[in-house]
Amino acid sequence: MNAKKIETEMSDDDLQEMITELYGTVKIGVCEFDTGLILRELDPIAFDLSKDDLDDDGEKWICGECEEEFDNEEEANECCIEENEKKNGE
Repeated sequence: MNAKKIETEMSDDDLQEMITELYGTVKIGVCEFDTGLILRELDPIAFDLSKDDLDDDGEKWICGECEEEFDNEEEANECCIEENEKKNGE
């Protein structure tokens, strides 16, 4: 088909959530803190740099027909093939 590549970027909120999912929380006394929030607030440079480590390749693919989003070009190309074959009587 005719898949199209689109560039994506992880938002700061998504990155914060991902860091917390990976590293859990930190408990100090009776208080518990998200590791993503701690890194974001205390070391914004390290937080931004972690995007490079944790973000996927930064690209998604969409089907040229229905514009459904996929993680790779092959899946996007195969998306509407069966429907097109049915329409064309193949």
